[in-house]
Amino acid sequence: MCLDYIGPNCWFENFHNLPPEPVFFQIRSFSVLFTFPNIGQNKSRWRLLLTATLFAIKNKSQFTELQRLCRDCVPTRRRLLDKGVNCPSNCVSCRDGEENSFHLFILCSKSIECWKRVGLWPLLQRISSNGELFASVIFSFLQVSNQDHKAIFSVTLWSIWKGRNNQVWNQVEESPTLICQRDNQLLTDWKEAQKYRLNNEIINSPPAIIRWEKPQEGRFKCNIDAAFSHNKVGFGACIRDELGNFIVARTEWFSPCTDVVIGEALGLLKAVNWVHDMGYDNMDFELDAKRVVDSVTNPRPNDSDLGAITGECN
Repeated sequence: MCLDYIGPNCWFENFHNLPPEPVFFQIRSFSVLFTFPNIGQNKSRWRLLLTATLFAIKNKSQFTELQRLCRDCVPTRRRLLDKGVNCPSNCVSCRDGEENSFHLFILCSKSIECWKRVGLWPLLQRISSNGELFASVIFSFLQVSNQDHKAIFSVTLWSIWKGRNNQVWNQVEESPTLICQRDNQLLTDWKEAQKYRLNNEIINSPPAIIRWEKPQEGRFKCNIDAAFSHNKVGFGACIRDELGNFIVARTEWFSPCTDVVIGEALGLLKAVNWVHDMGYDNMDFELDAKRVVDSVTNPRPNDSDLGAITGECN
């Protein structure tokens, strides 16, 4: 049996041509709109946060740090005291003032020096002077900043926090110069990695098939696709000859509904059995489910449901 994958390059996790976002990231992250009640009901602000770091730096770890800061989940000394942890309340970095998120990242003298060095202090000073919550400062900054400033902002927040933790846990006090060098190096390395990844994908990506191709002389081709409803799975199969002439087609629904990969695999299995029952032994099969194609064309010991189904196809 000959089995081909005909899907376009959309299955690559492409972080470079923005928008759109990678689907897996978009869906997982969008849930924060409904699970972080202390931010309030302003979903437009969360959508801004969802896109700001991703579009600017395309680094999920920095996005997660912004999430934690806006939810006040960063374990500053004030936060630890609120949770019943016995510890001092003064700022680790400057030893002056209570260490909450607003102080540590905005008002601390060491942080101010860091923001001055990266060129963001005038804007942050103006925004933070309104006496808003730290989450509001973040949102306000993202609303008025360009993509480069959003990227610098996110990595500087991360580097300030890392410097603070180095002082707490390793007794290493870092200067503002070192903190800024680290965030600049992170941003530079990440951008270079993305350039390399993009170039590598351009070189290695197979050309997209933009139209149906006829089978070789003396063979037939069966194209298969699956569809999914609330409680059932449907599949369709269409057979054409070497000239592209329509021979026969079939559709079928079955229950219960499965996940996409299993549904596509079951559709292939039903098509294989259907073709076998009609007596064809010179058939090429073609579908757009890469995991299913890989499982059939590169068989290996596999006790999963997918492995069992594709094993029957062979």
